[in-house]
Amino acid sequence: MKYIIGLICDLCGGTTLINLALCLTRGRGRAHQKLMRLSLLLALVLLVRFGGGGLLALFGMGWRCDLRNGMNLIWSVLLIQCIWLSLDTFSGLPQCKGRWGVSVILSALGIELILLAGILYYLEFASWHDTVVMQNGNQIVVESNGHGTIGDRRAFLYVNSIVHGREVEYLWMS
Repeated sequence: MKYIIGLICDLCGGTTLINLALCLTRGRGRAHQKLMRLSLLLALVLLVRFGGGGLLALFGMGWRCDLRNGMNLIWSVLLIQCIWLSLDTFSGLPQCKGRWGVSVILSALGIELILLAGILYYLEFASWHDTVVMQNGNQIVVESNGHGTIGDRRAFLYVNSIVHGREVEYLWMS
């Protein structure tokens, strides 16, 4: 069953990306302008989230959990908005009528539902949270994805409220 769901997600996602690319390159009018601005904002957020994370990793640092989770939420919402606006642009293109148009609209709506469910799942069950604790006179950032259960925990040197330092050994106490 999970293979069928994966195949449906791949097909819907591919159709939605083709639709988004088509709307960005061939669209005209007010909806297209909004879509272009929103796509540039999405690209900027993705650049900061992943490009900034890669740049921080070169210096032995990384994003703190709250900021990383916030950026993940922002780019997910922007992606949903881009897909929604692409449907508005798509409906105005003359070459996108008939069965192709219906399949694109249905697949885009399916992807939006999957994205919304994924966002809710991530924020509720899979996101990491951190706390700052003291150990041997040093501030340590402890990240956990347990949400009240036994989960993965990692410890990093404290830098500030935006980034953390390199990973360190931490004395785990019950």
